[in-house]
This record gives sequence, structure tokens and C-alpha cells, in this order.
Amino acid sequence: MFEATPDLALLAGVLLGFVLPGLVIVMITGGLGVSAAISALVGPASAGTGVMSAFVVASISMLALAASLIISTFGLACLISGTVGLQVQRASVADIVSDRSRYRGYFHLLPLAFMVSLGIEAGFFIAPFAMFSPRSLSSALQIIPWLLIVAGLTWLCLVYLRFFSRRVLAAHVGPRPPKWQRRLLTLALSGLLCVMFVPLIFGRILIVFPQDQYRSGWMWFLTLSFAGALVFYLVIFGASWILVRLRALSSPANCPSCNRVTRQKYVVGKFCGYCGEDLAAWLFV
Repeated sequence: MFEATPDLALLAGVLLGFVLPGLVIVMITGGLGVSAAISALVGPASAGTGVMSAFVVASISMLALAASLIISTFGLACLISGTVGLQVQRASVADIVSDRSRYRGYFHLLPLAFMVSLGIEAGFFIAPFAMFSPRSLSSALQIIPWLLIVAGLTWLCLVYLRFFSRRVLAAHVGPRPPKWQRRLLTLALSGLLCVMFVPLIFGRILIVFPQDQYRSGWMWFLTLSFAGALVFYLVIFGASWILVRLRALSSPANCPSCNRVTRQKYVVGKFCGYCGEDLAAWLFV
């Protein structure tokens, strides 16, 4: 009942892959529209300063395109975090109640991440115009490592979610469910997936539409993007761990019945050592 199922991960990936090409077309069209509108506004006011006018138009157009790309990718990431992510949260708490191995659960996330990557690829093939589908044998072979990278980065994000679901949700006491904690974890997963997926989208475009004259520059850009995404992941992971530890130290869990401090690390499925009341009654509501 609380297990994360691969079929949902596959379906979420298919929907993401189906919608993404259309969003890219909309973003490119919108970027060109913004560029044309800015040219019409800035051009007459910058007569005689053509270089500066072109620079302003190009800068604002790139910023608008980047903002639309990030917002759209974040929306697609919410599709994963709102489905697969919620299942991972529930499974993480259920594993503690059933006293399962905490390390084995992280390896169980690998099939989910792999099914998400396969679903994205399937969505690319059934999307209108098949814009992200390979057009040659060379690009088809390059898609294999791309899929493995997608699965690896998705797995890292799910590892983050499981790690902190155990430490946040499973430590929540009282009769009320931890709604805002769940929403915060879902939002954090969406942000991490968004940061991971942005360089993957550029990488896919480079595979499907190779530009040999700019290939070296693109490769450097992608390498730096992936390195920056991994650094961002590590920073967010470390910062989240520090915040969770500070919260645990500053406000220890109290029994909702007798209000005494409990020494339990995880309270789900546990009872107060003083009054015998259930510490996490919200789990069975």
C-alpha cells in the first residue's frame, strides 16, 4: 500500500517527456517574440547606438528565455515530485514502522529513477513532431548515456527525499499530520529536479541537433552546468541536514499527552515511555 511503484514512475516520465518538447517550442517562440518587442521599443530610443541596443535586446531576451525555461522545468519537476515523490515519502515512513533496513530502501529507488528516465524517452517518441527523438544512429547511441545520467540524477534527488523524509516526517509527534513538512519536502524535491533537468535539456538538444562548429563550447557549458548542479545538490543536502539537526536540538519532541520529552529518534509506531500514549497518532488517522 505504501510502496513506491515503478508503473507510476514510468507514467510520470512519459507525461514529462510528452509535454517537454511542446514547452521548448513555446519558450523559443516566446523568446523570439520578446526579442522582437524589445527591438521595437528600444530601437527608436537608441538611434545611433546600434551596438548598445543590440546588446540590451540580446541580454533581456536571454534572461526571459532562461526564466521561462526554469519556470517550465520546475512545473514539470512538480509532476515527478507530486507523484513519485509522495510515494517515496510514504514508503520511507512505512519502512520505519515495519523496521525494515534503512540502507536497502535507497537501492530500491534505483528502479524508480530508471523507469522515470525510460518514461521520458517514451514520451519523446510519442510527442507531436518527435522533436527530441534521434535522427541518426550516432545520436541514438548517445542517448544511452544520456538516459543513464537522467536515472542517476533522479536517483540522487530521490535519495535526498528519502533521507529527510525519515528525519522529518518520522519524527513528527501529535495527532495532526505533518502537512507543511510534506509540502516543504515536495517543494525541495521539485527544486532539485529542476536544477538537474535544465542541463539535461540542453544536452538532449545538443544530441538531437548537433552543431559541430560550436560543439566544444557546448561541451564546456554542459560540463560546468552538471558540475554546478552537483555542487548545488551537495550544498542543499548539507544545509537541510544542518537545519534538521538544529530544529531537533532546539525543539525536542514532546509527548502530546504528558508533554514530557521523548528520547525516540523516530516516533512513528512508538509509544511514550512515561504514559504509554501513541507518539504519532497522525499516522493512523
